[in-house]
Amino acid sequence: MLYNNRNMDRPRRAPKPVERFTPSRTLNLDIPKVEVKDSVIQDIIDKPKVTTRKTKAGVQKTLHLDLSDVPPSDDRKFSKDWAMNEFWFKNFFTPKDKTTKLYAEAVEKFEFLPANFMYYPEIKESYGFANLELKEEFKKPIKKIPLYSKLEKGDYQTASSRSDENIANSIKFFRNNLPSFTKYKTQDDISWVVNQHRQLTAEIFDYYSKKESKRVATLKGRFNAVTRIFRIERRI
Repeated sequence: MLYNNRNMDRPRRAPKPVERFTPSRTLNLDIPKVEVKDSVIQDIIDKPKVTTRKTKAGVQKTLHLDLSDVPPSDDRKFSKDWAMNEFWFKNFFTPKDKTTKLYAEAVEKFEFLPANFMYYPEIKESYGFANLELKEEFKKPIKKIPLYSKLEKGDYQTASSRSDENIANSIKFFRNNLPSFTKYKTQDDISWVVNQHRQLTAEIFDYYSKKESKRVATLKGRFNAVTRIFRIERRI
């Protein structure tokens, strides 16, 4: 076997040392120590933060209040908590009947409901929002009777609202589980949802108030069904 002597005798090149990058200039920032007076710090804490943003309606301001040091109130009777619009006073009232009593006792067992859902007869700012009844002079007849069969088949659905299968399931739940509505189990006419909305609301709250687990999502689904029937009977 022949070897190339010239290649074997050639001295090996020494590897070049790796050159590390060293910045040519260093930026030295001399940051002076700034002392902030206690009064300035307190002013920042006390003064609410205001955020401005541009909208189609113009510049709007949002007030951010720092309530981190304000403990949550266990008293739901503060008038500020009710936040009722004058519209409700003029058009609705709270009947003094067994339904209101059932409603008041049931909602008291839910910790997550808004304060204006509570009803205390002795507190004038307490309205029991979900128990209100429309005054007689403002009531209008139902335009057309809503039917369970049509609801179940999706006949009332629109392109933007296709949840009537879930609504029908809630109506079925009412007819199977709530005492005052089992008599409608085989009835196609579901206008009772509108005509007896206060009793229905009270019994929904009463039913779930007895459950160990009380979920917002469950109640929301049930009341979505109630409001859906209201929209159907006024729209047709």
